[in-house]
Amino acid sequence: MRDADSRMTVGQFTEAQKLLEAALEADIPPEEKWPVLYMLGFAHTKTQDWSKAQISLERSLQGAETVLGRDDPRLARVASTLAAAYQNDGQYEKAEKYHRRSLALQEKVLEPGDPALARLLMNLGSVLNLESKGKEAEPLLRRALSIASGPAAPDRVARAMIEDNLANSLRDQGQLEEAETLYTDSLKVLHDKFGETHQVTADVYWGLAFIAKQRGQLESAASLYEKAIRGFGTSFPESTPFIKQLRSEYEQVKADLSHAGKP
Repeated sequence: MRDADSRMTVGQFTEAQKLLEAALEADIPPEEKWPVLYMLGFAHTKTQDWSKAQISLERSLQGAETVLGRDDPRLARVASTLAAAYQNDGQYEKAEKYHRRSLALQEKVLEPGDPALARLLMNLGSVLNLESKGKEAEPLLRRALSIASGPAAPDRVARAMIEDNLANSLRDQGQLEEAETLYTDSLKVLHDKFGETHQVTADVYWGLAFIAKQRGQLESAASLYEKAIRGFGTSFPESTPFIKQLRSEYEQVKADLSHAGKP
């Protein structure tokens, strides 16, 4: 475990996976097995092997439930990582299920204004947005933004990420003016923090591109879509479901520009 943790710390995830798999082949008790499975699943998320991550994390969660009980807050970390593995794999219904479970477990122990609670609310809101459930996501994200705007949460970057997700939920509902304001405010912070070509910044560009497209501002939309594609391209392969959606929207804008006689 210690050797695997050291390998993961320096980004040697494949080597860590081999060490963890070897540990699982040994006869270890259940209370030691579920944390090893969790680390293995987490290592697979780092190499974007989502199916293997899901298998390991499901087994980890089942083992943790047996050892700790279904209501132990320590299960929240496993559930949250499992949710992310399903979300990145485009399995949004399963991701929603585990985001909800992680939130429910943590709400039992976190104070109402805890910044960690805001992140959990944002995570759930993000997958609801991907399921086109913006109306359901909005109150969760407004609650998260309220927490992130409080005195116990001075992290401007965390607040900006919540603003981006809230903007996504409003965009889904056709509330483009407020969405645009939130995107613009969040971009100032996220661009300074992560730069031009990062997935977080790319998500804001995608939102602004969609709004420009809806307003018929095709040249501006095309430029923003291109920035979004470059940003996501540093982290996600073309086969990722939401990247396919992004590409589809961009291709439609290019086709509309071509029909309008513009290159």
